[in-house]
Amino acid sequence: MQDHGDCANLLLDPSDFDTLADSLGAGPETVICVHNLRRRQCKAFAVSAGRGHDGAIVQIDSLPAEPTAYGGDAGLVWDLLRQVKGWDCVNVNEQVAQPLAHIMENRLGQSVKALAETYFVLKKPVVDFRHHDARELIPDDVALLESASLELRGSVFGPSLALLEEGVVVCGFVSDRIVAIGYTSAISGGYADIGVHTSGESRRRGFATACASMVAGRLQAMGLTPVWSTAEYNTASNKVALKLGFEPVSRRIYLNPAR
Repeated sequence: MQDHGDCANLLLDPSDFDTLADSLGAGPETVICVHNLRRRQCKAFAVSAGRGHDGAIVQIDSLPAEPTAYGGDAGLVWDLLRQVKGWDCVNVNEQVAQPLAHIMENRLGQSVKALAETYFVLKKPVVDFRHHDARELIPDDVALLESASLELRGSVFGPSLALLEEGVVVCGFVSDRIVAIGYTSAISGGYADIGVHTSGESRRRGFATACASMVAGRLQAMGLTPVWSTAEYNTASNKVALKLGFEPVSRRIYLNPAR
């Protein structure tokens, strides 16, 4: 395997993040990483033997255990991954998954499990679902949003106020308490990724579908293309996406070494 360590500064300075974001481009598979690169909410590692980037890994601050790798050279991706601290699994494109898994098994002495993630986009008007206990939040609702449990805050823009001002947030309520949220987990290049979470006791009451539908409708009105990504084994999430009219467009693979 070729050693790529001498052809680039592997750990990028934040001043180089915009260049990497431009190199990754706009699309369903890059919207989350590009969003975090633009906002300096991540670490980034890249190999550049010439112009552009031949391979890169983005480690988002809020999810450091699951970095995302870009590039078609399995050996290069492994060289980058060796520089990353605190990872448990890595998200890669389908083409590199099998050869990288083989390298990881040889180098780590562990079996590696592959789990597929599907990326959906909404190309037609969202199917409209409403819930009488769900509504969109506005910046004046910042204290209300911050009163919710951490997993119901959607804190991907930094402060809650930034999410309310720059993104879209719809919450479901029980007795004036937030129990569900649909929100923009990333926005970049004309795409907007949607995140959804419902607290356990309030699931199966239509909150996730209604919140996601309302967020997607607002995004489309803003001229953005909604994106949905979820593990193939997450049947509930896949059903919501299809119910709203999302269409699958691509897959990526999580490689999970046995621990």
